[in-house]
Amino acid sequence: LALLNSNNKDWWKVEVNDRQGFVPAAYVKKIEAGLSASQQHLADQNSISARQAQIEQQYENLLALGRERKTKLEESCRAYQLVREAAELHQWIKEKEQHAEVHEIGDDLEQVEVHQKKFDDFKNDLEANKVRLAEMNEVACKLVNVGQTEAAVKITQQIDDLNKKWSSLQEKTQKKADQLMSAHEVQRFHRDIDETKDWIQEKDEALNNNDYGHDLRSVQTLQRKHEGLERDLAALGDKIRQLDETAKRLMQTHPENADQTHSKQTEINEEWTRLTEKANARKEKLLDSYDLQRFLADYRDLMSWINSMMSLVSSDELANDVTGAEALLERHQ
Repeated sequence: LALLNSNNKDWWKVEVNDRQGFVPAAYVKKIEAGLSASQQHLADQNSISARQAQIEQQYENLLALGRERKTKLEESCRAYQLVREAAELHQWIKEKEQHAEVHEIGDDLEQVEVHQKKFDDFKNDLEANKVRLAEMNEVACKLVNVGQTEAAVKITQQIDDLNKKWSSLQEKTQKKADQLMSAHEVQRFHRDIDETKDWIQEKDEALNNNDYGHDLRSVQTLQRKHEGLERDLAALGDKIRQLDETAKRLMQTHPENADQTHSKQTEINEEWTRLTEKANARKEKLLDSYDLQRFLADYRDLMSWINSMMSLVSSDELANDVTGAEALLERHQ
């Protein structure tokens, strides 16, 4: 470009290729006339390279600022998402605290087991949200460390409050679990007592039998049947001893139910004592019946033999010769 007029500070008049016109003064630069063409060309190249480098550097800075802005926005979004999740979990804990504070346990084993099933489902939900709480604590720690100052205070306060609520819920849950376990042990003992009473009643009815046999064979059959009943009573005796041990333990671990437990233990032991005495009495009567039938059988056998002997010694049969006499003598001897 050839400068024709630079009096106007904003627009300079120039000429190039025999054509004249005006260009913004900010986009051109005066070159001393003393520079050679090669020097002028080199200066132009340096100016372009510097501007290009400057533009590229500014572009990289812009990209870096964009990435930083994006990261902060994502972190901010995650922070407020965490705040929302913490509020939701806080509400869930509040609802579950009411469930854990319910003191209804049940009046029998079936009701206790129903409550236990519901409580097991509740504990499964608790474990699932335990993992969720751990993840929220981890995310909160990261967000605070990266400098999310806007939400850091709110996040820290909310997570701390959430952890306290969670600890309180766990304590109430453990207390409810202990109550259910205690109730289950007591009610299971009561049901075992009732079942054992039914077994005792069943065996007692089996002993209500006045048949002691009418001969040796029938007595032996009744004795074998009684031996089978005694084997059942032996197993029942093991159950009674187990119930005694359970009753002693429950009276120590659950003193509030000690009187009721002792009463049931005493009642079942009294019924068991009556049953064993009744069984022993029948056994003795069967033994007496066996002795009687054994005696009668032996008596009948002996009388039969005596009668046969009497018929022999009272016979008038005599021999007609020596051989017949010897035969009669041998039979008599």
